Formats: sequence, C-alpha cells, structure tokens
Amino acid sequence: MLSKRERELLKLLFNQNDYQPASYFRNLLKVSTKTIYKDLESIQSELDDTTVWIKKVPRKGIKLIYKEEDKEHIRLLILYEKNIQEDYTPEKRQLIILGKEILSKESLTYQEYANLLYVTPQTVKNDRDEVASFFEKYHLKFSKIHQEGVYEESLVQKLIHDYIQKQEVKKILTKENLELLFEKELIEKTEKYVEDVSESAQINLSNYMKYSLFHTMLIFLSRVRIGKHIEDERKMMFLEIQNMELYMSSMTLTEKINKELGFVFTTSDIQYLSSCLLSHGVQPFAIGTNIDEYFDHEILKMISQMSLLLGVNFSDDEDLPKFLLSHIIPMVYRLNTGIHVRNPLLESIKKQYSTMFSLVRLVISGIEESFNIILPDDEIGFLTIHFQLAFEKIEVTKHVLIVCSFGFVTSELILNRIERNISKNIIVEVSDERTLKKVDRSSIDLIISTVPLKMNNQVTPIIYVSPLPTNDEISKISSMISRIDQFGQNFSSKKDIKKELIINYLDPRLLFFEKEFETKENILTFISNKMTELSFVEKAFEQHLLKREEIGSTGLDIGVAFPHAEPKTVIETKLSIVCLKKPILWGQTEVSVVCLLAISEKDMAEAKDIIATLYDLFNRVGYVEKLSKVKSTKELIDLIVSKGE
Repeated sequence: MLSKRERELLKLLFNQNDYQPASYFRNLLKVSTKTIYKDLESIQSELDDTTVWIKKVPRKGIKLIYKEEDKEHIRLLILYEKNIQEDYTPEKRQLIILGKEILSKESLTYQEYANLLYVTPQTVKNDRDEVASFFEKYHLKFSKIHQEGVYEESLVQKLIHDYIQKQEVKKILTKENLELLFEKELIEKTEKYVEDVSESAQINLSNYMKYSLFHTMLIFLSRVRIGKHIEDERKMMFLEIQNMELYMSSMTLTEKINKELGFVFTTSDIQYLSSCLLSHGVQPFAIGTNIDEYFDHEILKMISQMSLLLGVNFSDDEDLPKFLLSHIIPMVYRLNTGIHVRNPLLESIKKQYSTMFSLVRLVISGIEESFNIILPDDEIGFLTIHFQLAFEKIEVTKHVLIVCSFGFVTSELILNRIERNISKNIIVEVSDERTLKKVDRSSIDLIISTVPLKMNNQVTPIIYVSPLPTNDEISKISSMISRIDQFGQNFSSKKDIKKELIINYLDPRLLFFEKEFETKENILTFISNKMTELSFVEKAFEQHLLKREEIGSTGLDIGVAFPHAEPKTVIETKLSIVCLKKPILWGQTEVSVVCLLAISEKDMAEAKDIIATLYDLFNRVGYVEKLSKVKSTKELIDLIVSKGE
C-alpha cells in the first residue's frame, strides 16, 4: 500500500514522456534525493507482481516502463488511498528515530524525518529530544552514541535493551512495531537463532526469558551489523567466561550468522554473546559441577534462613537447591552485565504472596554481599516463586491437567496450590498447549488452563484461571474437583491475626500522626534518624533502606508502603508507623500510611508472623483509611486490637 507522497511520485512517473533525473522529482515534491530513491523502492515493491518496472539509466534519468494492459492497475494505485490514518503515533515515531540513529547507519535530517513521518520538523525534534532524554538520564548524549570510543558498547546495548523493555511494559512494542526498530529479516533470523540455542542446550526457556534474550540478541546483531563491537579487554562479571563449551557454542552460532548474514564478530563480541546466553539461563554445565561451589554456600544459607522464618524444614527437598542454583547463577550474570529481565507476574506475586515476598527480601542480603549485586523486585519475585513451590509441596499419589504459557515455574506453582488441597488419589500434571493436542484427552478428568484452548469435540471440563489463581478461582477448582473426587475438600482458610505480636514491637516514640512530607526519601530519612537516635539501628540502616527502595518500590495499591530494612543493620526490632496528612506518590502508588518494619537477626524467627499479621490487618476493607485518620497512640493501638472492626 503506497503512501500519499509515493502515489504522487507514481503519478508523475506515469504522466512523464521521457527520462527525468531524480532532481526533477525532488524539486516538484520538495523532498531530498535520498527520499525520492527510497520512495521509488517502495513503488517498485508494489509493482513486483506486474510487468511494470522503474528503469534507471545513468546520466539519463528515471522512467516508468509499462504495457497498455498495465495502465488500469497503475491508475488504481494512484487513486487508492489508505483507510488508516497515515500519521504515526509519537511512540512509533520515537521507535523509528531510535532505530535509524542507533541501530542503523542511516542518518536523516529533521526535514527528511518530517517527510517520512508526515509531521513537521519541530515535531520530529520533540520526538528526538524525548528519546535522547532517556539516554541522558544515564549521562549518555544521544548525538554522541555513534561516535567511536565515546561510550562503552556494552553500556549502550544495555540502555537500548532497557528502553525496549520500557516500551514493552507500556504495550507499545508489538511484533509489528518491532519492525520500526529492526529489519524484518533480522527479526526472523534472530527468532530462529533463539530457538536453535534453546534446542541445542536442551532447555525450555520461559516466555519472559525468551523475549529478553531475543531482544538482547536483536540489539547485539544490529549493532554488529553497523560495525559497533564490544570493547576489547572487557572485564567479565564476577566469574569470567572460562567455560569453553559455552564459548564454543557461541562461536558456532556466530559462524552461522556470518555465513547467513555476513556479519563479522570479534573475540570480545563472542565473549559478550556467551555472557548474554548465560545471563538468560543457557548453561553449558550440569548441576553439580565446580562452578556451583561459588554459589552453594549462600544458597544453603538462604534455605536455612527461610526454614527458620517459615517454621518448616526444607532440608529434605532435593529440588529446591537445584532450582535456586539454576536461577541464581544466570541471575548473578544478568545483574553484573546490567541486563534487567522483567517479571510479568511481579504485581500478582506481591499481592498474593506478600508475606513470602517480604521474607525473601529479608534473606537476600548474603547473596547481595557475596556477589556485589542488588536484587530488584523482579528477581526477588522469581525467588519467591521457588520458595512458594517448596513451601506448598506435599506428597501425592490420581487426572487433572494444568495448561500454562508462563513457563515451568508458574505451572508448578499452580500445581502445588492445588495439590496441597486434594486427596491422594488424584494426580495433577503440567502440560503446554502443544503437548495437550498430542495426548489422549479421554483419560483427563479436568483441565485447568491459563490460556484459551482451541479443541474440537471437547468433552473434558475446562476451568480458566489466572497464572496466579485467586482464592475465588481456587474455590471454583475445589468445587469442580469435588465432583470427580468424593474426597474433594474446601480450599479456604483464615489466617490468625496476632495483634499482640504487633503491639509488642510498637514504640510510642516511633509513631507519627498527621505528618507532611514531600517525598518518600524524606520519610525514610526521618524514620531512620529517629531510630538511630534511639539506638535501635546502626548508622548503615538508612543507606541500606534508601538503596533497597531505589530499586523496588514497596508501595501497595491499598494505600500503604511497607519498607523493609536489612536485619544486620537492626539492633532492636521495632515497628514505626507514619500516618500522613495528605497522600504522597510512592513509586506508582499513592500512599497515606508508611509502616516501616525493622527486624533484628535475633528476632527473625518471628518475622513471618509479624509480616503476615501486618498484611492481614492492612488488607482489611477500609483499614488503611481508618488508620490514616488516627491522631494518637491510643487510637492506633485500639484500632489494632479491634482489627478495624
């Protein structure tokens, strides 16, 4: 389908009697010569299935060659107008600008962009400034990114990846819009390369890992294509790439790309690709090899701490250390290379498994210190799922099938939520849609699916649920299972509100009412100073608190923030509550109450009950609103004792 300008050019070609130079059309259409030639390519592409062609003769010009029977087709092309609005959205224009200026060698003037995007040069400038502002936040000048040796190539690629992830979160980066950034052939080839890597490594990458690796490789290959290579003598993160098996796999892949696309790679490029593969879970080693020794101690310590916090014994779970190891090794590489993988279930995890999430936050300090990293909430969410799986696991002996598109971990989580509430004569298994089509469904009594299923002659009942099923959905599953199993049970349960435990750790000197603050940082500094003055925490408390909040907001959509501090910086366990006179923005959420929990290492055994009780209280309908209006310590304690009733 031709644009308005391309149709005008075709009309000029159709009406001309002789060859005309490109400058002739340039002057008539008031565009650059480069734009004329680009439009000629588009027109020729539309005419490929006909006998019409654009003939270009040096020193003579350009002419449309056609037969008498082609005239009607050409006229239809000239007259046909798009039904879709031709203007690009600002987001699409910004993707095009990013793609042309950083992922290709093409460089257009504002006027050329204006002609291409059907906007004014000033609009183009505004769009370009918007893109540039993202990079300038990280002290990179957009105009200098292409200049040799100004910035580290690995940093440039990390920021491009972050920009793309941002657009994906905003639902802007559809597959169609991806072609505004990258060449179609490269997109298709890279998809195939990612599949090849998964198959050769015999791993099943989850969707979020697959998309992140896909985007990482697209950026990497686009930059290599224009001669931008990873800097020499690049220091690899924590553990240098020493495993030759993965390096050789990367070399085999780059040789294939060179043969198919003609790209040339340096040794540093191949090392960087090895690092990217490892960061996304492509491991050349099996669990139990020497590399594990770097991680074993901290993982076992984390498992021991979680056992203490949850009051369970994880030592008999042989799978938990393996699953944690297979996640944490790539995670360390990811964080040291600046690769951020978005957890698509993070908000649901925070909401539905809030206590487990908070407990994991308390025990990650050892891993952070050992490997000199800071875990963002996305990674904490992944670890939460592993511990939730282990916590809910029970021995089962009968056929319910779970179909899920979010990868093995999420499927297993749904499985364990169901397994722990059904009788032992039911076997629950996990599958994907592709496998489901191949099995004999006559033996399946119930299908639980997180994705729409297209099946002919379906007689097996299907329940559709969210990836992290709610209590209502669990009840629905319970009701259905009870029909196929006489031992079906009700899944609902109520948590005990241990209000006395909360009151024990309240200190009147740390309760504040009708306070006004401009930012969350002001509030955290205020509370930290008070706790330091009272010798409840060490000096490092504030720094750790602010750093943790910087990489992951603790604000919840119920209107309360739950900042947590690292136990090693806490001398005496205390709970501070700040009721605000007016709500402030905490991350993406407005909060009116801040509840800061400082748990010392000696009181870690009570952490689960404290955190669970706090969440239970604050999640009660209208509780936060009542708390925000409290004006004295007595009113606050009365509200806790009455549980807001």
